[in-house]
Amino acid sequence: MPSRHQLVGELQWSDHKNMHVSGLYDRIAIGGNVLALLSFVAPAGEVKAMRAALATNTKDSMTLSGQLPEGRKKDDRLLPVTEGYHVWAHRLPYGMVHALFIGRTPGLLMNASDDVLWAALKHERFTTPLLRAWLTYIKEGLEEKKKLYDCACVGCNCRLLNARTEDLDELVASGLKSGFLRIEEEHNESTS
Repeated sequence: MPSRHQLVGELQWSDHKNMHVSGLYDRIAIGGNVLALLSFVAPAGEVKAMRAALATNTKDSMTLSGQLPEGRKKDDRLLPVTEGYHVWAHRLPYGMVHALFIGRTPGLLMNASDDVLWAALKHERFTTPLLRAWLTYIKEGLEEKKKLYDCACVGCNCRLLNARTEDLDELVASGLKSGFLRIEEEHNESTS
């Protein structure tokens, strides 16, 4: 993983009107062919142009060079997420800006920890009753069905959770029928 100040690649975006934007990145996450996360440094005007391009949900694609996420090629085309981005920006010396773009994609997990996955599974978009003790079984089932997978990343370890309530219902029902999952009372130490 790069140090926090090491820029390892370049992202370039061009539109059909000959507009060209480029900047350097230290962290990037790609889900399929979609840009899920970008930590980007460029002159202020380039960052504004990138922000505008991503906000308009342009169908124009981006390309990468430098250190690429595993499995990606230099000429691979990337598209912005359709849901838009959360954007944070910070001015740096010499007219430069550091911007962090995080896709508003439901199911984008900012790291691969079990705690982050558990929080996502307990989100209101899922109605399947779950016990924390089932997490390993659920995680393995989601990975097997390609409903939970790693993004192609540099400098981070994001994942995408593309499951629906029906997917979780099916996993829980299967686990209970096979005996892999059991309903046991969870003990909370503060109430014991």
